Parts: sequence; structure tokens; C-alpha cells
Amino acid sequence: MSRQKKVAAINDLTGYGRCALTVSLPVISHMKLQCCPVPTSILSNHTGYPEYYFDDYTNRLPEYLAMWKKLNLSFDESRIDSVVQERLAILDAADKAGVKVTPEMKMDGIRRAVIAAVFPSVNLDGKNDDYVAACFDSAKAELEKRGDSAQRAVGADGVGGTQDNFDSASARQRMIELNQRRSRGEEA
Repeated sequence: MSRQKKVAAINDLTGYGRCALTVSLPVISHMKLQCCPVPTSILSNHTGYPEYYFDDYTNRLPEYLAMWKKLNLSFDESRIDSVVQERLAILDAADKAGVKVTPEMKMDGIRRAVIAAVFPSVNLDGKNDDYVAACFDSAKAELEKRGDSAQRAVGADGVGGTQDNFDSASARQRMIELNQRRSRGEEA
């Protein structure tokens, strides 16, 4: 039995609003990683409101983290960048293929939609994961050959959207900006 990968998410905890740990926890969990929060502060609501309660926890972090060390807890932080990079590559291919990605779509569904858009005659019914992965790689190569330079929807406003921005910090920033646009009712 393999041990579940763990990631320490160091950020504030905001009670009202889609930001910080309240966004990180489900996103990291969806990536099949255990998200272990390290709250740096507690806010009643996000700072976009004119007023908010703020309690700084940075002076409590040494004790908090000392307990983890005492219990010999460990994390796989290095894994997150490769997981984020993989998922952003899938989303990039989806955008280039003209696939509309919805929040409820899983990564495998997005891969299959890209394959169907690029190779409409390919039937993936009953095919194993290795076959689907190979077809997806072929679809990505075909999209690159076509020279389709459309940006992913997350990067449509000029923030990110290039192969050079596949790191967790820029991905997080693009996710925050996308969620802010969605909460304002703007087209994502």
C-alpha cells in the first residue's frame, strides 16, 4: 500500500470569501494529495471588503511546526510542482483544442475531450490509461504542429498562460484571479 503524498499549505485562513487556504485545501485534495494547512493568520473575510477581523498567527508558527517535527511528520512539497505542471499542461491543451472546461470535469475527462477534439474518429471506449495517455500525448503534439497559440482561459487577461509559468505560485495566482472573475460574474 502506497503512502499518500502530503503537502504543507502555508497561508492565511479566511472565513468568508474564496481565497487562501479555503481555496488551496480542495484544489490540493482534488490532486490526490493530502493538504496539511499551516495557518499564518485568521481573517473573518477577505481583504477586498472595507473591514475585516485579522489575527496574526506567525508568532505561533514555531510551536505549531515544532509539534510536527516532534511527531516526525513529513511532507512531499517537491511533488506539488510536478502535479500542478501536469494539470496546467492538460488545461493548456484543452484551450488549444477548443475544449470548454467546466469545474466538475476531472483531468481524465479533459484529456479525453482533447483527444476527441483533435482526433474525432478515435474511440477511447474500454481503452486503458496508458492508451489514453499515449493518445493525449499525440494530440498535444498535433496541436503544437498546428501552431495554435490560443491562451488558456485562465491566462486570457495576460496573466500566465505560457509553458514558462508552470509553477505552483503562478498557478495559484491565476486560480485566485479566475475565481475573482467568476465571483464577479465575469466570463472566465
